[in-house]
Amino acid sequence: MAFGDALAVGAGSSASTDSMGYRAPLQRALRAAGIEYDMVGSMSTGNAVKFDVNHEGHANYRLDQFTANASRWLTKNPADVILLTAGMYDMVANYQLATAPQRFQTLLAAIRADAPDATILVSTLTDSTNTTYQSRITAYNAAIRTIVAEQEGVELVDLSEVLIPGQDYNGSVNPNDSGYIKIATAWGAALAQVLGVPSLSAAPLKIMPLGDSITYGVGSSNDNDGASYRGFLQRYLNAAGISYDMIGSVRTGVQSRIDTDNEGHSGWRIDQIIAQVPNWMKKTKPDVVLLYIGMNDVRLSYQLPTASVRLNNLIDLIRANAAPGVKIVVGTIYNSSDAALNKKIIPYNVDVRDVVANQAAAHGDVWLAEMENMFTPSVDMADTLHASAPGYAKMARVWASVLSGILPGAGSMANPPMTIMPLGSNVSLGTNSSSAIGSMGYRGVLYRMLSADHNVDMIGSAPSGAIGFADTGSESRSGYRVDQLTARVATYMNSPFGKPEHVLVYTGEVDVANNYQLATFGARYSALIDAIRANDPGADIAVATLIDTTNRTYAPRVAQVNQAIREVVAAQAAYGDVRLVDFTGALAPADIGTGLYPTNSGYTKMAPMWFEGFGAIEPSVPDSVAVSLSTDQIPASAACAGQSSAPAPVVATAVVLDQCGTPLSEVPVSFSTESDAQEEPITAVTDDDGSASAEVVTTADSPVTVSALIDGIPSAITEVSVFDEVCTG
Repeated sequence: MAFGDALAVGAGSSASTDSMGYRAPLQRALRAAGIEYDMVGSMSTGNAVKFDVNHEGHANYRLDQFTANASRWLTKNPADVILLTAGMYDMVANYQLATAPQRFQTLLAAIRADAPDATILVSTLTDSTNTTYQSRITAYNAAIRTIVAEQEGVELVDLSEVLIPGQDYNGSVNPNDSGYIKIATAWGAALAQVLGVPSLSAAPLKIMPLGDSITYGVGSSNDNDGASYRGFLQRYLNAAGISYDMIGSVRTGVQSRIDTDNEGHSGWRIDQIIAQVPNWMKKTKPDVVLLYIGMNDVRLSYQLPTASVRLNNLIDLIRANAAPGVKIVVGTIYNSSDAALNKKIIPYNVDVRDVVANQAAAHGDVWLAEMENMFTPSVDMADTLHASAPGYAKMARVWASVLSGILPGAGSMANPPMTIMPLGSNVSLGTNSSSAIGSMGYRGVLYRMLSADHNVDMIGSAPSGAIGFADTGSESRSGYRVDQLTARVATYMNSPFGKPEHVLVYTGEVDVANNYQLATFGARYSALIDAIRANDPGADIAVATLIDTTNRTYAPRVAQVNQAIREVVAAQAAYGDVRLVDFTGALAPADIGTGLYPTNSGYTKMAPMWFEGFGAIEPSVPDSVAVSLSTDQIPASAACAGQSSAPAPVVATAVVLDQCGTPLSEVPVSFSTESDAQEEPITAVTDDDGSASAEVVTTADSPVTVSALIDGIPSAITEVSVFDEVCTG
């Protein structure tokens, strides 16, 4: 049980820790150690798809409020281990500081009374960058250390001086993601002793890509983030939930989208890498080294008879100077379009395999990444030495496959990325969208939503949009009619980027604008779907109707085209590979421009609707629950003066919205309170406006908690104080 205030909730955290503070990286560490666990508590916040989100974190609770509720929480959710951090709100609010140590001791006694067999880990408060707060925290932490030292069965986790100002804070008190990872590491070290395991580190896995211009990324393009195999590999790591830090003194690629650090040095031979490796390894201490080297030795015919000796020495140096237990993955060199070069690559790769086999037998920390003969040079190479984006994607797949077998919890990395091709005209291109959504219409929003939980590759030979916002791959062509797309489908589907698993078809708006042969639109649209299927058998084809239009001239044409699209989908149903995504009526007037193209808000609303066209793929759509309380039945003199404990009815209203701000109807919403006056939660269902209301009986000092159940997944719990909402407005 994560028990405490804002730190247990994860205030100040963001995407890198799934907005769960230390709880997400700590769970990664538990999984990596093979420890089965169950996080318990009455609160649930964070990514429920990836993690156990239960906890007993209550932001802005004072020590006495924790004590008042501890028995109820621990009775409902018994815990074997309790991670306790409390008192920060008392420090910030300057609340009865003289009695804070005594009140903490009372809280600790209450916990021990209700959980006598639990192991209790107590943390000091983290430091603050606010000097006033820090002076209070310093005195309080000194008292905490004394109290814990006098207790049996209670262990201290000292978080003072763990966070670095200017690096680990989100504000003056709350940590940011890097700070929470450090806090998780501190909890993990204490838990390792309790659980009797050698280590339990929540620190990110440090990975060093090491090599020459191929590691650097020469030959890269926007489609692979300008970053060799490294951008693609990070998609595998992200999808597997691996916490990592790419390290190295070189930075290449799109920094706003990936971790660009590496040790790729153009033109370098093995001996040149050897000269620098001790310094690099000692400075960064990588946990994993991805070594791809030798192309320049082969290209220059540089002392090839002793190349294997140099490679062996290089591996020894990495082991001697990197982090203890470093894992070294060595790649063979891919084949080239240059026949003369290939004749030298083949025997070099034989030597690489021998060196790796001998090192693995002797030390058990070296693995082979086999890359010879995996390229089609005309597709996968930018020149005779360097890979193109499709080639780098293949390299990433090999690295990921090897890592899936040697990194704990990384088994899913062996799975190939989900490939998606947006196919269409101006709307697919993102016409009328701005940089706020990457100037790529629905594609950027969709990619960000999908990539939260899936390894995604948007593919196509016409990338467009802001490469720092999302994957820009696409086959979207401005001004193309349906028949023009059909004529080029064979080229699109047989491009170097490979055949997509999913095709997102949005087209017809150009035909409407030009009033082009609308009587034959259905036949031409059917021919487009047939062409996609013929060139990419087995692809899942998501077909969209056009959005509504406010243009009176276009409106009847849009209706005609949309009816034809529905009829085509119905006629194609027997194939089992075509799905309809119906945008009719989905956008409000404010979401529609003056013609046929959405505004940013319209594109944002379109993105989650494509999920219906993916079939089995579930959306990762963060939801929000806005809650308000109102009542005429709590007299200020009774319930509000001094936060009286007299129970009274309160009307709670929740509004449930998806990521796009769209109200969600028919969503079950649970209203509960910790007051003894109402023991069971009340459930209400949202109306068309996304709102649901219920009357709960509670007290001014007992908050109302609200959670929505969206597609079977609980939303983040929202907690509202009656005293704050009703008594003070």
